Amino acid sequence: MDHDNLHIPDEEDEVFWAQGALRSAVMDEAFIRGNPRRPKQVPRSSLHFLERIYHLEYDDAADRSRRSLEAGMTTACQQTRRALAGDPRLARLFSPDYLRHLRDWHTVAADYLNSVRLANEADFAAWQERTQAYLAERNYSGDLLVNYCRALEKHSDFVRRYSFLYLPAQP
Repeated sequence: MDHDNLHIPDEEDEVFWAQGALRSAVMDEAFIRGNPRRPKQVPRSSLHFLERIYHLEYDDAADRSRRSLEAGMTTACQQTRRALAGDPRLARLFSPDYLRHLRDWHTVAADYLNSVRLANEADFAAWQERTQAYLAERNYSGDLLVNYCRALEKHSDFVRRYSFLYLPAQP
């Protein structure tokens, strides 16, 4: 069964809506990984079934599966970013504004991860003010500006779980 909530933009899509993208990714995560570290667990996730199909029945199978998935996600994300930045034939398939918004989203998310400690309202308020100024300087306004901040307010746990996609690799 396919639970893919992926939206693939085209040259007509000029805006990256972070909150909607994260909401869809959280739904996919529930089916793929079983809703990790959230109150309502999904015991029969895609990873669970793959571990059973391939008889991964050792003590750390879940941890190994998670690490493998994260390594694959990291590689795919890095290759995609390089291709979008370096291949004009691929970049032509997307609106230049959409690609700029996507890069800005990664910048904003990385800044959030580097500067906002878990459950620290003062850190979040300072980050939000800095982010709004950064986005306004880049001609964001209204709903789009609010959307980026609200996305991290509502889905910070998800972004933290996948921080390896936004931050440089740690040695």
